[in-house]
Amino acid sequence: MLITGLVLAVPIFVISMGKDFGLLPERVAAFELMPWILAIIATAVQFYVGWQYYVGGYKSLRNSSANMDLLVAIGSSAAYGYSMGVMLAPFLGLQGLGAHLYFETSSMIIVLIRVGKYMEARAKGRASDAIRKLLSLQAKKARIVRDGIETDIRLDNLVVGDRICLTNDFPKKLNSNSSTSANVTIRMPAYFGSLITSSIGTPVVCVNRSHLSPVTGSV
Repeated sequence: MLITGLVLAVPIFVISMGKDFGLLPERVAAFELMPWILAIIATAVQFYVGWQYYVGGYKSLRNSSANMDLLVAIGSSAAYGYSMGVMLAPFLGLQGLGAHLYFETSSMIIVLIRVGKYMEARAKGRASDAIRKLLSLQAKKARIVRDGIETDIRLDNLVVGDRICLTNDFPKKLNSNSSTSANVTIRMPAYFGSLITSSIGTPVVCVNRSHLSPVTGSV
């Protein structure tokens, strides 16, 4: 739908702006059927490309609220309706509406909002991909000490009271260690204590060969 809108709206914009600034050849600018051609193309943009905004606006009104769809529908319809009124006024015996048409305005409102929604969807997709890649870095195993023996186990096999062993290169290998709940005992150099955080604030014991120092958080 975005491509369709661009294909239809860009020519309207170029022709209208070219005529306003005197950039079109005289024969093209004076072509009597040009306003009707622009009206037909603008109608397709308004009620085909922009139909979803009318639907969204109608639904918001039914819910006694207003959303962006309603705003787009009202703004573009005002420009489109006025332009059609200018064109039909001579046939209806009406005067005072002027002669300037705003079909490019109504069309570009719809298409630019479409472009914005497309860019928003792409940004959300990239953010979702980044989160999935980040989650894929989560460790699958943890190294623990049981009965004086170091062994690697799956994270879901950790139990309260397990001792997780972190080596001196822990900061360089975060993806090889676990991110588990608290209530475990950590054996690691004391300066790693500042790296431990927790959303629940449960104490973790930091064992550093010669002394015990309490820290708050989880690894």
